[in-house]
Amino acid sequence: MSKRSLPIALAAILLGSVTVAGCSSSSGEGAAEKINVVLHDNPPTNKALITMTKVFEKENPSITVKISFIPIADWAATRTARLSAKQVDITEGVTGPGATPLPDYVKGAPQSVWMKGVEAGNWVDLSGQKMLDNFIPTVIAALKIEGKSYQVPTSLNYVNGVFYNKEIFAKVGVEVPKTWGSFKTVLAKIKAAKIIPISAGGKDNWPVGLIAIGAAQSLYPTLAEQQALDKGLWANTVKLNDEKNVQVVDRVNTIYQYIDPSFAGVDYSTAQGQFASGQAAMTVDGTWAASQFLATNPALKMGFFPLPVSDTAADNRLGGKIDFTFVVPSATKHKAAAIKWLDFFSQKSNYAAFATAGGIIPAQADVALSPALESVKPSLTGEFDLAWDQVFHSNANAGSNVGPVGFNYSGLSPVGALKGAQAAQDAAQTDWAAGLAK
Repeated sequence: MSKRSLPIALAAILLGSVTVAGCSSSSGEGAAEKINVVLHDNPPTNKALITMTKVFEKENPSITVKISFIPIADWAATRTARLSAKQVDITEGVTGPGATPLPDYVKGAPQSVWMKGVEAGNWVDLSGQKMLDNFIPTVIAALKIEGKSYQVPTSLNYVNGVFYNKEIFAKVGVEVPKTWGSFKTVLAKIKAAKIIPISAGGKDNWPVGLIAIGAAQSLYPTLAEQQALDKGLWANTVKLNDEKNVQVVDRVNTIYQYIDPSFAGVDYSTAQGQFASGQAAMTVDGTWAASQFLATNPALKMGFFPLPVSDTAADNRLGGKIDFTFVVPSATKHKAAAIKWLDFFSQKSNYAAFATAGGIIPAQADVALSPALESVKPSLTGEFDLAWDQVFHSNANAGSNVGPVGFNYSGLSPVGALKGAQAAQDAAQTDWAAGLAK
């Protein structure tokens, strides 16, 4: 829990049980105003939001709130239909590269649906709302469009971390590595001890992409460097097979040598199970996985550190993405009430209760983590850096060797057929150049 005292009513509700039933948070017969909140279904945060909303309604008896949690399979269609019918007062926005305008140097790609909506005036400008001051400034900055804010963040996920088994580390006699050299030493010692150093789900492809994102994050450690790389690739002044970009994939290739030899055919859930059961000493995964590991093995003693691919310790920092956000449609007839609910959500004590109950990485500083995230806590600095895949603008016209992050982890053997980093990035550059030419 937060060091700040929770409101008595909220604390009391958190101590009880909350049932997520149907689509609504509560009923408020006789209320003068009703707001509809439409979100994707996520049981941990569902429960936390319903708990918070019950307190909101007690403090604001003239407002009742209906929260609809839509299954992921139906999310896009249902949200679109309800927005078209003007039956939404609060819903989710967009994060990642599509959350902001395309840079001028990205040629031939359409603006995202979100950006087209902003340009059409479909979303309420929340700039100047004091509630935004409660969030980490770099998180708010990452969502701004020409200096304006339309989104209220809920949480974060860090994607380039390494979960490690503390008991295995102690048994082998290694400590948390902070540089590429020390990481290679740890990998070699664990392998020599006949223990799988790292588990990874190569069959599902995207899990090993986290390794490539982490490598790019460390070798291009600042937002300015990442943006310059993105711009250089689109301007054709930087090549994917330039020496530094080959180095990124070469370090991915080195890590591949210490993963379970059969990892190309292992799916994500199996790889997670290898780590949770103690078969593997480490796994590269996002912070969302912490609670899953503990659910599988409550006795697991684990820690977490940024993937250390750089020779400079300070460059090995966590990079992440902003999870779902709240936005207000301009078509709402209950703008003031909707903003009031968002303000209530954003208040420090209420947000801290939501973060703890929902088991999320907070988008506000100085907020306590849930017990499941204690392993992650030492690596958090209170700052926020976007991960490389949140900065890079992929080219839909480029081939599969480029992929979603530009670094050809999926073509690299044994996930793919290409032997070595140079061959992988030569293929990536060929595909990228062909994409630019279209």
